Amino acid sequence: MQDKANLTEQAVNRFVEMALATQIKDADRIEVKLKFDLSRLMRGETDGIQIKIAGLLLSHNLRVTDLQLVMGRVAVKPLKAMRGKIILIQPVVGQLTIALNEQQLADAINADPCLESINQQWQAARVSPMDVSLQSIQCRFQAQGAIEFYGQLSSQMQLNSQLLEFTAVPFIDTEANQVGFQNISFQNDQTIEAADISALIELILKEVSEALRLKEFEQQAVFLTPQQLDLMPQLLRLQSAAHIEQFPSSPSN
Repeated sequence: MQDKANLTEQAVNRFVEMALATQIKDADRIEVKLKFDLSRLMRGETDGIQIKIAGLLLSHNLRVTDLQLVMGRVAVKPLKAMRGKIILIQPVVGQLTIALNEQQLADAINADPCLESINQQWQAARVSPMDVSLQSIQCRFQAQGAIEFYGQLSSQMQLNSQLLEFTAVPFIDTEANQVGFQNISFQNDQTIEAADISALIELILKEVSEALRLKEFEQQAVFLTPQQLDLMPQLLRLQSAAHIEQFPSSPSN
């Protein structure tokens, strides 16, 4: 009987994975664990659902190393669940965790829409009329909890590019319900006004905060409240409480 129950659980999980795979086009791997007793599932009761997605591309061109969504006891429509489609009968509270590396964060900033937006806003905000723009940026996660940013600035008036370097400490901004930055520091050894450098840094960090808000989940009726941010060498992990009104299908769209 136990072997039969395990096979049934594996089959349902596989059906759910296949259903999600048709919705989520840009991910490396999808894994679903739906815990249930068959007799209780037929009444629409489950013991919990866990979804793991590796290499998922989110909005703002942010690709994450992995994403995990965990829900406790969930009431679902039983016949739909048996066919791999999860429809919640009532909202449920869960937890969503994402992990990303330094290159993935840098790639999100360096994507054309983001970089173009930063430069357009910087041009409008800066004091100096200099023709200079941000070409690219890289970042490094410090064990002490700060992120180091290294940017390349270029100007048509100068052959050599200039280097932008600054550090910032990410934290959970509970009032804004997002990741914010504090203890921002930089050295201005260049011909660019310090006020203009400050404005550029503010725009870069604003884009990072916006990418980490994961707003696309709201379109799936999954509302997030950031709770914990862990920064370690080469990895950032963000954990959020999730109020889930419907089972997410395609967070990357």
